[in-house]
Amino acid sequence: MMSPAHADIFKWEHLPFPTSLPQFQKLFPDSERCARYLEGAKWPKGFECPHCFEKGEPFRFEARPGVLRCRHCRRDISLTAGTVMERTHSALTTWFWAAYLVSSFTPGMSAVQFQRQLGLSRYETAFQILHKLRAGMVRPDRDRIGGNLARGDHVVSGHG
Repeated sequence: MMSPAHADIFKWEHLPFPTSLPQFQKLFPDSERCARYLEGAKWPKGFECPHCFEKGEPFRFEARPGVLRCRHCRRDISLTAGTVMERTHSALTTWFWAAYLVSSFTPGMSAVQFQRQLGLSRYETAFQILHKLRAGMVRPDRDRIGGNLARGDHVVSGHG
């Protein structure tokens, strides 16, 4: 079971949320720890296979931290499926660092700055990750400058 859409992660009791760079570095030192965090976000009450619905501890792969295997039906489950990271070739640590940068720093960060900060060799990779994270941060019930569309908060243009 996935966590509710747009859940307030600061209120998740089962997952710590870093509020500073040192906390972030301590929580997410490697891809395995990032994978465990994703797993906790997807299945707050413990792993449940999306194929056979069996609950329990999945098989884990040291070389593939983003993949779990159901012990019952033996099917592989990607932790990034259904996220902005789906089908990525970049490491989970890169994505976590990228998400931290996007959510912690100036919204106007360029892809070149982003590329430098993450130590990525390809501009295209930086641009793609940045674009996906920005798109994933948009809340459908809000307009681009923060009004709540469900409440009827609209910015009226000066035309007319």
